[in-house]
Amino acid sequence: MERNADTVFHRTFTAPYLFDEITERGALKLTSVLRVTAPRHFELWLSEVGGPDFFTSTGLFIPIAAFDLFVSDAPIRLGAEFDVAITIRLGRQLADDGTFRRLVSESVGEIHSLHAETGERVLLARNIKHNALSRNDPDPAKRRVTELPTTMNLGASPQRVLSFPGIDELARPPAGYSVLASLADSQSRVWSYQQTDMNRHVHAMEYVRMLDLFATEHLYRLAKPPRDHLIERTRVSFRKPCFPGEEYICTGTYCRGGEAGPDVICAQMHKGQSPAGEPAVAAQMFVRPRGV
Repeated sequence: MERNADTVFHRTFTAPYLFDEITERGALKLTSVLRVTAPRHFELWLSEVGGPDFFTSTGLFIPIAAFDLFVSDAPIRLGAEFDVAITIRLGRQLADDGTFRRLVSESVGEIHSLHAETGERVLLARNIKHNALSRNDPDPAKRRVTELPTTMNLGASPQRVLSFPGIDELARPPAGYSVLASLADSQSRVWSYQQTDMNRHVHAMEYVRMLDLFATEHLYRLAKPPRDHLIERTRVSFRKPCFPGEEYICTGTYCRGGEAGPDVICAQMHKGQSPAGEPAVAAQMFVRPRGV
């Protein structure tokens, strides 16, 4: 197959059922979606996109800039394997003024398995993930990658344009939603060493876990029993990485749209002990009653 920077790379995999990734209902957890899709994403990336020596030969790495996680809450058969489909595209991200900002990768991962009751093959989860091609340099201009290395054998740059929501978009309610309540942590928390990964900062899914904790505590205070409500989708955008030993504090709003749609918690994570300045991370968490 002829390869270039606009090639769409796709492969299907199987992944094992792991007991701690499944809820009491037998559904895949939102916090487990990346754990299922990420190893398959990198297997496809290393074999077809970047090449097996991509990191060592170019000095590039691909930190997550944003992702969008969805779970269906469908129960699956005990011990059933997951079918995982991964699609990767490279593209250009544009700045607000329409100029070429940097190169990014878009990965779409879908997880299917057999429904516990009907035996049908059903969608368990979907993950849309955007990674920024980057270099490890303290200068932001030098971190930004606008041409692919020659070792990738894909040409200089894709023509495809990719976009995803940024901090400002996720920090405010979606169109048609109104704010019902303001939310805020009473005190800051601290990132631990156990929450890091080999990129030497906090792993992406740890933000989801801490945002889930923030949302759950405030759902309880809003008289919405966490056992009866599901966070079915979480959209996250990153401005700055966080590191072990750093304090952070969460704030947000509880928002409601139309009658048929889910409610939304818009949350921001700020470095330090107070929510001053721009957030390091912003997210939208879509909440609905279970069984609806």
